[in-house]
Parts: sequence; C-alpha cells; structure tokens
Amino acid sequence: MKQSKIYIRILLIMLVLDTLKAQLSIPISKNWTYQSVNDESWLKCQIPNSIYTILEQSNIIQSPFLGNAEAKLDWISKKNWVFKNTFDLNPQDIQHEHIEIQFKDLDIYAEVYLNDSLLGKTDNAFRTWTFDIKKIVKPIENELKIVFQSAPVIADSLYRNLDAALPGDMRVTSRKPQYHFGWDFGPKYPGCGIMSTPTIQFWNHIKLEDIAIQTRAIHHQNADVDLCLTGISDREETYQVEWTLDQLSFSQKINIPAGSFYIKLKHQIPNPKLWWPNGSGESYLYALKVQIKNQQKNILTHKENSTGIRTIKLISKKDKWGQGFYFQVNGKPIFIKGSNYIPQDIFQTRNQDHTRLLNDIKECHFNMIRIWGGGNYESDTFYSTCDQLGIMVWQDFMYACAMYPGDALFIENIKIEAEEQVRRLSKYPCLALWCGNNENNEAWHRWGWQTGLSHQTKTTLWEHYQKIFNQVLPNIVTTYSNHQSYWESSPLFGRGDKRFKHEGDAHDWGVWHDEMPFESFEQRIPRFMSEMGFQSLPNIHTIHTFVESGELSLENPSILSHQKHPRGNQLIQKYLERDLPKPKSFEDLIYLNQINQAEGIGLAIKAHRRTKPYCMGTLYWQLNDCWPGISWSGIDYYGHWKAMQHKVKELYQPVIMTTRESGDLIEVFITSDLLFPITSQIEISHIDFMGKFLTKDTFTVNLKTNQSKRIFTFDKRQIQAPNNEFNSLLSMRWIYNKTTGQAVHFFAKFKELKLTKPDYQIKSSSFKDDEYKFTISANTFCKSVFFDLGPSVDFFPNFVDLLPNQEQEIMVKTELKKITLEQMTIKSLYDFLEINP
Repeated sequence: MKQSKIYIRILLIMLVLDTLKAQLSIPISKNWTYQSVNDESWLKCQIPNSIYTILEQSNIIQSPFLGNAEAKLDWISKKNWVFKNTFDLNPQDIQHEHIEIQFKDLDIYAEVYLNDSLLGKTDNAFRTWTFDIKKIVKPIENELKIVFQSAPVIADSLYRNLDAALPGDMRVTSRKPQYHFGWDFGPKYPGCGIMSTPTIQFWNHIKLEDIAIQTRAIHHQNADVDLCLTGISDREETYQVEWTLDQLSFSQKINIPAGSFYIKLKHQIPNPKLWWPNGSGESYLYALKVQIKNQQKNILTHKENSTGIRTIKLISKKDKWGQGFYFQVNGKPIFIKGSNYIPQDIFQTRNQDHTRLLNDIKECHFNMIRIWGGGNYESDTFYSTCDQLGIMVWQDFMYACAMYPGDALFIENIKIEAEEQVRRLSKYPCLALWCGNNENNEAWHRWGWQTGLSHQTKTTLWEHYQKIFNQVLPNIVTTYSNHQSYWESSPLFGRGDKRFKHEGDAHDWGVWHDEMPFESFEQRIPRFMSEMGFQSLPNIHTIHTFVESGELSLENPSILSHQKHPRGNQLIQKYLERDLPKPKSFEDLIYLNQINQAEGIGLAIKAHRRTKPYCMGTLYWQLNDCWPGISWSGIDYYGHWKAMQHKVKELYQPVIMTTRESGDLIEVFITSDLLFPITSQIEISHIDFMGKFLTKDTFTVNLKTNQSKRIFTFDKRQIQAPNNEFNSLLSMRWIYNKTTGQAVHFFAKFKELKLTKPDYQIKSSSFKDDEYKFTISANTFCKSVFFDLGPSVDFFPNFVDLLPNQEQEIMVKTELKKITLEQMTIKSLYDFLEINP
C-alpha cells in the first residue's frame, strides 16, 4: 500500500513538472495606482498609459490638447511619479525554475522595486528591461513599485555634464522619443509612463524569445533562408528543433550554449510563394511555428508568427546621372509611393490601434512608409499589419536633427537598444531599410552647427557621429537584420548642396522653408525624394476640439498654440495669395489652404513619377499627426483626410497621366508602375467648362513594364476665342484592363479661372453597414467639390473635380445609423472666386 502511494506521488510530481515545461507569460494589467512622490493618497489608473492621459482620466487636468494647455502643464514633467501594483501568483507557477518580470517601453528613468527590493534602474525607453524575481516573488500580495524621476531634470543634468554642448539640446542625452521634447509639428510633453503592459515570465531550462525567417537568396525553384532563434538557456545542452512553414516540416538537433543565444539555421524552401509590396503582387505570408524539445521529446519552449519570403535591396550605384537610389524587390525595381510616418499620438502606447491608418494608406496605393527617427520603433502589431497589407517600412534608428554623445556608457546603451530592435524587426518581411538618422549629417555640414566650435571639439563630435552611424549601427544591421541595406543618414545631401538632385535621397524644403513656388518641384527632381511638404490646417471639426474661445482666425491664441512652425501661418497665407482667391472667412481659409497643399504636393508627385527611372520614389512629409494641430499631414489626428490625401490616392494609382509645360507646348506623359506590359486606350480632349469639345484625340499606347513615356503634345497657341485659358481645360482619360483613369490640366492659375455656377444632381445609391453611396454630377466643370456632414461622416473621394455631366460615385463612411443628404454642405472653388459670371 505504501509503495503504491509512492508511485502515485511520483506520477503526480511528473505531471506537475510536465505542465511547467513550456514558458508562460502573465500580464500585470489590473489594479494599478499612482501618485506624485510624497503625496499621501493613491489614485487608480489604467496601464499602459502616459502620466498626462492618466491625470486627465483622473480629472486632475483638462485635455492637454485644449487651448494653450501645453504651457499650463509644464509642471507634470518636472515632478517624480510613482506607480504601484499588488498581484498574486498561482502557487504552481512559482515552481518554475526561472521567474522574471519584463518591461517594454518604460519611459524612461525608473527605479523598479518588488516587495521593497530594488530590481534595477532603467534609462532607455527603447529597450526591454527584464529582472530576475525568483527569490523575491511570493504566492500572494506581491507589491510592485515603479518610481519615475523627471525626464527633463535628468536629461538637463546629463547635458550639463557633457564636455561640449551638443546641437539638439538636452534631449540628445535621453533615449526616449525625441518628439516628446517638442517639434515643429507637435507639443512639448516630455513626461513619463508605463507605455506597455508589464509581464511576469515563467520558464524552465530554456526560453525562446523570438523567431524569424530571413531570406538570403531566391532562385528559380527554391529560396535560401535562415531560421533565426533568439533566447536564453540556463545550461548547455543538445535540443531538438522542430519547425513548420505552412505544410512544410523540418527537424534537426542543435547544441545551444548556456546564456543568451542567437542562432541561424540554414534551409532551402522549395517553390516559395513570394511576398510582394502593395501593387506589385500578393503579399503572401507563411505560418511559422517553432518548438524546442529535450531528449525526452517534451516541449520546453515554442513560438509562432507569420513570415514572408522576399529580398529587398537598396541599389545606390554610380550611373550616368550621378548616384542612383532605388529599391529592388525580388529582383524587380519598384517605384516607391508613400510618406513619412510619425507616432500617432504624443502619448502613444503599445495598444495604439493602427488599423485604420494603415488600411487608409493601402487604399491610397502606398507601398512604403518611412518611420521617422524622432519618434519611436513601432509595435509588433504595426509591423505585422504592414506585412499583411504589403506596406514596406523604411526604418530610421531613433536619432534626429542633433549630434549625440559618444562616451562608453552611451554607446553601450544604444548598442543594446539597436541589437534588440534589429533582431525584433528582422522577422517582418515589410522591413526594407535601416537608416541611421534623420538629417544629422546634413545639419552638421550645412546648418551652421560647427560655428564657434574649436577644432578639437569639431573633431571629437564628428568622431562620435562616425562611431555611432558608420560603425556600431551598420555592424548590428549586418549581423542581425533580414539582409536589409543600411543608409547612414537621410538625406544624403540636402537642398544646400547642388548634388542633392543627382545623388542618393533628398529632403527638398525649397518649397516652404525657402518660399520657392510649387512649380520649382518640376525642376528640382532628385533621384529619390524622401522628404518634401507643405502645411495645412485640419478641418473645422478638428479645429473645434481644441479652440477654447474667441473668433476663429490664425491669430486666435488656441490656434497659435497649435502652430509649431515659427513662420507657419505667414507661409500658409503667402502661398495662398499666389494661386488662390482671398478667403472671406476662417472656414474659407481651411478649404483653400487644403487645396493649395494638395495641388502643390501633387505637382511634385507627378514630376517624380514621370521622370522614372531617374527618380524612383516619393515619400512626402508627412502622413499623420500626433495631436490635433496645424502641420504637413495628409490625415489629421482624428483620421480625417485632408484634400492632399485624396489627391495622393489619385496620383499613386498604378497608371497615371501627367503634363509638363515647355514653352507653348504641353507635353502629356503616361506612367505605369505595373510589373507587366499593358495596352491602354487614350482620349485627350480640349473642352470648355460647359463640356463642349474643342479638340479630341483618341489613340492606343503600348507600355512596357514599369515605364513612363511622353505620348502627346498640345500647342496652347491653338486655343482661340471665345474660349481661352481661363474657361477651358485639357482632359485626359485612359483605359487598360477594364481600369479607367482621368486627369485634367489647367491653362491658368486657379484664382483666374472663370467658372460657372453649378447645378448639382444627386442620386442615392445604397446604404450598407457603415457605408452609404451616392452619385453626383453637374452641368458645368467643378473644381475641388467638397462635401461635409459633420465630424462623424467622411466622404471618399472628397475635393473631387467633376467634369461636365459626368457622374461621380461618392462613398460615405460613418458610424451614425442614419444620415440625411439634404443636410450635407457642398461647395467648390466656384464659391470663392470673385470673377465668376
């Protein structure tokens, strides 16, 4: 009897141990409280969160976006804050050999305590911090405490202790999102926060932290790949690695050393399905599953994710024009269509929902976004969504518009940061490029930063720059990335260097900063435009969310506090006067300013596309906002598309027609980004604004793969009275593979057009789920027809050009259960012109 009890006990122990084999992760997401250091009371809060959002949710402060709140809330970042949580653990989980607590996105200077024991201190918001708590944790009533010190106070202290004052001020010493310290598109809110949910990690023997498939080469019938395993083991041992890629199965024994490991296993994948960017093919994703077993075939640890097989290379070679810059995907050159992305919230956490924004850019025919170096490395959800949608990612390391320290402690800190981020992001096929920084090189050489510095100081700072961006970061990319290219700094040359048009990537701020006309975009065409932009106001409903009181105008204090460029409002008005009528009201200004932005940036996009392969990409500044302000964005903080975003969708279509004026001639081009040849039917017509055909030409064009070519010329001297450049236009239509496109060319500035009062005809179509459709037409040409039905209703397309008597379908997206078209506001450029008949 006694012997049988022993057997039963042994069996139970074995069963318990079996349940402990696999690693386990438990989030600490509930029961959080917080206080300012030395306060008496504790208040409840939700995590993840920024201290600003927490204080607003506690009704201690008003919205940080309201009026001039920024100046009033400066005290928050100067204080020290404490967060506390009490949690219990399952007694069975405590039997694991290893128990750790893990923090991601801890922003930034924190002391972490568990049961009054100091686990450690953090000084980098871009790193994961893991602490061993096996000997400290209890089954019940564990008290976790996180004490944040003021980021500005610490950063200022570190900055004052530097041997030389670095361009960029105190933010350069602090490894947290640089835009928190204020930028020309957003506020200064450099507070603290727990920006991801902390977790308790349990594991035995070995923990698999990440897995990735990296593509070395693609051949006719197979692909050479590496299975990359990242983790930690408490002993050296031989394990069985079993993994599947969809229906393919692989297994092999490997020796894993004690400690942290990063292992690459070489394999061949037969007949691979390739991942392609949006517009070039299917973005196929494989299901990857990995298990590590011991010699008894027990699963000790496992991971799974989605992955893709592809090669992406940046080709930057000398050629007959200078030095090229283009992306080659699976051996094919791809014209890049996209924008620069900044974090979607000044208080962004890892549970930020990116779905709407990323779906929007797929709909706009994007194939790339650039994650700008003054923001943050994005969440895993962000990159996996880009994988699914076929959006390639140009990834900056988080350095922008500054020179950074080069001491041993700083270098070691950023080295750990870079290794973690490059390894983490190597599993995403969307990742196309690692770029060292945003504008640091250009600024050092052409922004006057060296003025007044001694020769020794200049030498030291440049040596620090070279160590970070020409040694540490590229070496890490070479070691851990999915064979991505590395680009030291964007741009290679700025507009202050004449080489910017012929070599590498360019940031051209001649338009805006230098007040050049939009037409200069047609002469200043670089090999790849990675930044150019123009400001616009958000729509009136977004304006109302932050204006406290007073008459709406650019001089309203609330609006002034939401304009972060020192000459922003002045430049908006100056450019408006050149091309558009004078606004009679603030709402008029919003409408006209948005059209100005759309048409101006549209000129640049058209110029870039028609000159390929000389120019091979456009990434305009900027896609989105981090708060409801005045900026260069095409989509505002609340997700409303500005006129520019509608224009971008039109101009990023796979096939477009554009024009270029050359003296009395107007040259017409057709451009295709398709990776297969097409035959297109073309119709080019000179019509008056009432729809009368003055000339009409129809013909067929054959286009090669990925080609742009001139197909027609129109002589402006054939325009004869009573028709003239003020009351007629050039209409261009194309049809290929049942796809139709349309574009127009104007002979005069918009403010000079003699438009006719339109008679709109609206026909209801259908209402399904949250989408409503209707068609609209008019008896005359209408420029930039705008629809508005309140902040909860969006129209696609909006700011649309209507040709005479031609129907246009409009989609209405809303969460409202019912809308009434009779309440819809419709206006067009006609309503703002004083010269109309």
